[in-house]
Amino acid sequence: MHGFRTVVRWFRAEPRNIFDVFKYTEAMCNIFGINLYRYRGDPINGAVELSVWQIGKLFLMNVLLIVVSVINFLIPGELLNNGSMIVTYVMRTLFVGGVLGVSLMSIIHALNWRSLAILFQKLHQLDMRQILRVFVSGTTVFVIIILAFNCCTLMLVENRTVAWSLVFGQIYFNSVYFTIISLFVTVSYLISVRYQHLNNLMKLHLDTSNDNLTEVDRQTTNQVKLPPSIVHRRIIIIQKMAEVHSLLNDIASHVNKNYGDFILLNITGAMQYTGFNLFALVKIFFINISHARIITYFNVIGSLFYMTMFTFIIIRSRLIAQESKFTGTLLHKAINNETSSEMIHSMIVFSRQVRYRSAVICSRQIQIDWPFVFNVRQRIILNSKVQLLIGF
Repeated sequence: MHGFRTVVRWFRAEPRNIFDVFKYTEAMCNIFGINLYRYRGDPINGAVELSVWQIGKLFLMNVLLIVVSVINFLIPGELLNNGSMIVTYVMRTLFVGGVLGVSLMSIIHALNWRSLAILFQKLHQLDMRQILRVFVSGTTVFVIIILAFNCCTLMLVENRTVAWSLVFGQIYFNSVYFTIISLFVTVSYLISVRYQHLNNLMKLHLDTSNDNLTEVDRQTTNQVKLPPSIVHRRIIIIQKMAEVHSLLNDIASHVNKNYGDFILLNITGAMQYTGFNLFALVKIFFINISHARIITYFNVIGSLFYMTMFTFIIIRSRLIAQESKFTGTLLHKAINNETSSEMIHSMIVFSRQVRYRSAVICSRQIQIDWPFVFNVRQRIILNSKVQLLIGF
């Protein structure tokens, strides 16, 4: 009972910093060995060092993923048979290739964890808090889908050895993959929130209304001079906001360098997998094989669940780009409404910084945004039409 209360307090504890917000995802990564590094001392300013224990867990995880890959390769053909040999072979290839791909991705993530730990130390310097409630709701839906799918597997597959091996493969693979995607979601969420805070701070300290001053208004307002101390203090505030914006841009560049390619490849792969499952869903309506229908139904639900998580990442990535550009818009409004020449000069310098360096989440010049998603969708629809013609 004492252990249960400790766990409940751990979940309900009010986050004091970014490390408390990230603790849920970090705990999952520690369980599976996706984190090779540990903080020595206080995470806020402590050194990040390799952990032998975490290396052992990473090795064990990849051995188990290879076992899952073998299980998927040995799935009896009648369980995947839905009337089309092409669909059957492609599903088997996707199962095996997906597990091996996640295994490789987990190794690279584990090796890159030190850069992620340093990234959170940089984010902590901004000293802003936010509770990540998406984690709880996403985990709940994930657990419901996994439990329902594996209960159906145990009921429909008569061979107990095959059934329990499939259950183990599904639970372990999806748990590892969900952990990795949760990492992407957490990072994109935390960065986008800080851009919003920065713009809210500018609205609070600067006049960003649309009422531009005329020359008469400027002459009238210039007669009322602010004390030099107040002007100096406001200039310092603008300079600090420029430093925060520069730090956020550095963090976005850090994410692009270490994780941009993985986010892009996972979104593309998830969309292709979802498109193929929808094609398989159309195919099973013309056959009367109950277990094939159940498996296809849950494949569609699972792929749509992961696409929902990726949609959240896309929305947050788009928000980062919009908020970064919106900073420049607020600056121009503030410049138009300002009368102090010293203040205007400071804001112009800040505006040039925003103009020449705005943050985007991208991979090799491909911005993770809706135009990219729509382009991939068109290609998937074209491929699905070709598969549909071949399958029938």
